[in-house]
Amino acid sequence: MTQVKDNEEQLTKYLNYLEQDPTNFNLLLSVCDSYRQLGDFSKAQQYLDKAKAIDSESCFALQGFIDFNKGNFSQAKDALRKALNKEDLAILRYSLALCHYSLDEITEGIEILSPLLAKGSANFDAELLMAKLLREQGRLNEAIQSLETTLERHGPSAETLASLAEIYFDCEETELAENAAEQALILAPDNYNARVVLLLLRLVEGKTKACEIEKLIAKEPMDARLWFALGSTELREMKLQEAEKSFLKAAELEPLFCDNWISLGWCQLFLNKLQEAKTSYQQALTINEESAEGLGGLALVASLKKDLADAELLIAKANKLDPHCFLATIAQIIYKGHSDLAGASKQFKETFPTIAEQLNKAMAIALANIDVESSTIH
Repeated sequence: MTQVKDNEEQLTKYLNYLEQDPTNFNLLLSVCDSYRQLGDFSKAQQYLDKAKAIDSESCFALQGFIDFNKGNFSQAKDALRKALNKEDLAILRYSLALCHYSLDEITEGIEILSPLLAKGSANFDAELLMAKLLREQGRLNEAIQSLETTLERHGPSAETLASLAEIYFDCEETELAENAAEQALILAPDNYNARVVLLLLRLVEGKTKACEIEKLIAKEPMDARLWFALGSTELREMKLQEAEKSFLKAAELEPLFCDNWISLGWCQLFLNKLQEAKTSYQQALTINEESAEGLGGLALVASLKKDLADAELLIAKANKLDPHCFLATIAQIIYKGHSDLAGASKQFKETFPTIAEQLNKAMAIALANIDVESSTIH
């Protein structure tokens, strides 16, 4: 018998009892929660309102759960906080922390959830949520330690291993990320996050295909990582218009995705959209003001537009942050080409192996054949 069937039968019993005692507060709450679990939030609210007329303060928790299920996270947060002030229960702390996570209030979520872990009373879901919160705050080592503790306490699970894979990927620990993702897929072959990690690892190696990414997008069209992967794959294949659209979609879904803005700028450079590329690199710097690639991108735009004073300054700033900044190196070549064509040509030949490492053959060829009016590198 399915859980839905069980809930429906339980609801029928509660409704029958309620007919005999229509003002029974506990029955009203039970009917409300049964409708909530069945996804009928309108009916759930209807019976909760009847219960509120009897004892409104005892309805805070259920009101919070209903609002959360409806995606009204701010309202849910307020109701759950009132419920928590009335009674400190683990389920209320977890649910309130989940609201903060959904609202991107990471510090508040950690503060609410921490007492559960300190007491050792956190369950699997709470431990997993804490790891996600720590990851969002950039405390990656702590997130890894938290997940390792979860593995020790609860044993291997696809969710824990997939979360570990994501954080290892963030840390550029590619072997650990791959191993964790593969272990997750052994336990749950359809685990979405593990599949995305393996996809991103292949993306770094230049081994992704647009068709496989599009299949995942069909399932999760709101995942900015997938649109970034699709754009990167299309850019590698020199499908520039398609790539630009994919990167723009990723930016729409996740405006703070710095690497996406850098890649979008690359794409727009190849399309000779210099002003759009400049805007993309500026967006990247708004997110991370110490992005060497963002500064290098602006330097490259300035060099292509022959704004040599700006280019020189931006190249210097980018190189100070990262002496091996690829975009700054290309900007330097173009900058030199305006006054020292022989020196620029020499540096281009010296840099070409680096280009080959970072871009595929098609992109390298395209870079080498930028219009002479813009780059002077012919």
